Amino acid sequence: MKRSVLPMYGILVLVILLAIPFRVDFFPNKGLLSWSCAGAETYDYYLPYTLSNKDYWTGVALKNGSTTKSASVTIAGFKQDGSALDSQGKAIPPLGQAAFMMKTGEGWVKVTSDQPLTGLAFVAESTGDALMFDITFIPDLAETLYIPHVAQDATWDTVVYICNPNGSATTVSLTFVGADGKVVTNKNYTLGVNASGKYSLSEVVGAGLYSSGSLQITASHGVAAFALYNNLKSGGQSYAGISAVEPENPPETSSPSVEEAILGNFQFVYTIISTWTDRITINKKSDSTTSEGTYFYEGYESIYPTTTMALGAWYPSLSQYLIMSGSTSASSPYRSLYTFSINADNSLTGNYRISDDSGSTWSTGYSFIESQSHKTPLASWPTSRDSKNDTSGRDEAFERKFSEDQETRAQRSESSSSMDNHTASIINELKMIFENRR
Repeated sequence: MKRSVLPMYGILVLVILLAIPFRVDFFPNKGLLSWSCAGAETYDYYLPYTLSNKDYWTGVALKNGSTTKSASVTIAGFKQDGSALDSQGKAIPPLGQAAFMMKTGEGWVKVTSDQPLTGLAFVAESTGDALMFDITFIPDLAETLYIPHVAQDATWDTVVYICNPNGSATTVSLTFVGADGKVVTNKNYTLGVNASGKYSLSEVVGAGLYSSGSLQITASHGVAAFALYNNLKSGGQSYAGISAVEPENPPETSSPSVEEAILGNFQFVYTIISTWTDRITINKKSDSTTSEGTYFYEGYESIYPTTTMALGAWYPSLSQYLIMSGSTSASSPYRSLYTFSINADNSLTGNYRISDDSGSTWSTGYSFIESQSHKTPLASWPTSRDSKNDTSGRDEAFERKFSEDQETRAQRSESSSSMDNHTASIINELKMIFENRR
C-alpha cells in the first residue's frame, strides 16, 4: 500500500518549529496566549511608584511605538518589600494604546514589552481636590541620578521614591546639595531585591529649612527614581512630579596644573600612639605667591569649618605640597603641618607634624597610612556644622596629640624633629602667611 508523503512533511515542519526557541506569554485576565521568538528583543520600563487604595488610584497608559507589529506587554507590580503586588498582560496593536488601573497596594511597576513603548502613570486622589501627578516611563536604570530642585521649609515638601529592580540588595545614598553647590548632608539606605523606598527630604536634612537645592542619588546598582513636590501643608494646591535624571558627562577638560591639584578635600590618616584622621578642605586660590612663584591656597579643617583655617601651596623645590592648619583664635598655639605628594590614584604619601608654640618648633614627622589617606574632589563630603563645643573639642584633640607626641619623643630621647635649612625656611614662610591670614 502506498503511504502518503503529507504526514512526513507535517512531521518535518513540526521538528523545525520545535527547534526554534519560543517565548509563551499567557495573560489569564484576558484569556490571551501570545507566542514570540525567544531571541526577540525586549524592552524594560520602570515606574518608581504606584499607590492604589481607598484614597488614591494609579493608572498606567501605554502606546505601542511599532507601526507594523503588535506589542506583547507584561506589567509587574512589586510591593515596597519586593514581593509581588500585581501582574497584568496587554496586547497592543501597531501604534495602538492601552490604559489600565493598578491593583490595590503601594510599591513600583516594571513594564516589559517586545516592542518599544512610550508611557506614563498617573497617581491621583480619589476624593477631595482629586490632586494628581504623573510619572513618565524610565527606560534606563542609573547608579547616579539628580533631582534638579527640591525644598523643605514652611511651605514646600519633597518626597523621593526609588525602586531597586535588581536581583541583589542595593545601597542608596541621598545627598542634599545647597544652591551654592556645596554638600549639606547625606543619608544612606538599603533596598532589598525588587524593593522600593519612600523618603521625605526632611529625613535627609533634619530640622533644617531649605527653599532650594538639589538631591543627588547614588546607588551600588542601577535604580529608577522620581520626586513629589508639593505645598499642601501651607494651604496651597501645587502637586507635581519631578523626574530624576542621569547627569551628562561634562566635556573633557585638561588636567589641573600641579599647583592647582591642591584644591580638594584631603583625608590624612596617621599614627602617633593612637591613629588619627584629619580632614582638610582647600577650596580657594589666594592672591599671594610663595617665594618660588606658586600661589597659596586657603581652606579649613572640615570638622571645625568656622573656627579653623588651612593654608597650603605647592613647592617645586621640594616636589611636595605643604598645608598648615590651626585655630583662627590668637590664643591657641597649636598648629598642624602636612607635607605630602598626591599619587596617581589620589592616595597621599607624606607625614604629619604638630606644634604647640605656633609653629616655632615642630614634632617629628608621622607618616601617613597611604591606603587610608586620599584626596577627593570638592563637595564630596558634607561639612560638619559648628556647635558651642567645637572649640573645646578641637583644643582637646590637639592636646591629646601633643601628649602622645611628647611620650614618643621621650621614648626616642628627642626634643623635636630635625629638618634641613631649606625646608625650615619654607615652613617659616608658610607660618608667616598663615599668621597674617588669621
